[in-house]
Amino acid sequence: PKKKSAKKRFHYFSNMFEFFKKLKPNGEFLLATNDQQYFQEATQIYSEKFALKLQQKNSYQLNSTPHFQPRTHFEKKYFLRGDYCFESLFIK
Repeated sequence: PKKKSAKKRFHYFSNMFEFFKKLKPNGEFLLATNDQQYFQEATQIYSEKFALKLQQKNSYQLNSTPHFQPRTHFEKKYFLRGDYCFESLFIK
């Protein structure tokens, strides 16, 4: 993400409080990205602003997790480039 688009990030959307309000107790929210700075910022915001409990935090590359199947075309693209994927699992 570029600085000028920082307020366009998913966790700044005005309807996010409503989204997490509708998430059932013990409901899970998974954050996955290839951008480490965004990952750190978002992980902190989901914990502090939305009171989600961080359950798990991982980073991996395709060559370090040979049995992992990319879930989206974005993950596939980044894995093929050799990028890391950063992932956090939150529980309400």
